Amino acid sequence: FFDNQQFLWIGTHKGLSRMDTKTGDCINYIHDEEDSLSLSAGSIFSIGQDKENSIWISTNTGLNKLDSKTGKFQLFLKGEQLNLIYTDADGKLWTGGSAGLYYYDSRKNNFIKYTNPVYPDGIGLITGIIEDDKKKLWISTGNSILKINENRDGIKIYNESHGVQQVSD
Repeated sequence: FFDNQQFLWIGTHKGLSRMDTKTGDCINYIHDEEDSLSLSAGSIFSIGQDKENSIWISTNTGLNKLDSKTGKFQLFLKGEQLNLIYTDADGKLWTGGSAGLYYYDSRKNNFIKYTNPVYPDGIGLITGIIEDDKKKLWISTGNSILKINENRDGIKIYNESHGVQQVSD
């Protein structure tokens, strides 16, 4: 992942590295059982950046926000496997994985599970998030593709009856 300062971020099964592409200098971040402010896990699934330029890292044990001044991490959605991070056109940060779809409320410094009348308990397994040029979110799940409108309050479901194949075990 290239951030907006052109640092190259690389996630592996052992941690996270940031490389300054101008100098070649690297900083490595690893999980440390003794330090609750270290990266929550070694296995990195996704790297993203929000509108405040914070770096976010998804893992199999939660979502980590890097404090660039201290090099320490704040853990969100502890214990959840989060496969991806996405920032929409309005700057809202989204994450998803086995626990469902969440968005970040920066005023409360917390993630909120996305629900609506069709999915009052939230959406299941999230495997992809992307936004089209009309600000509609397209969400792929284990058995459907969802189109969430630009106001984030309406949803259209595309499933097997539309030719969407289910994920096999």
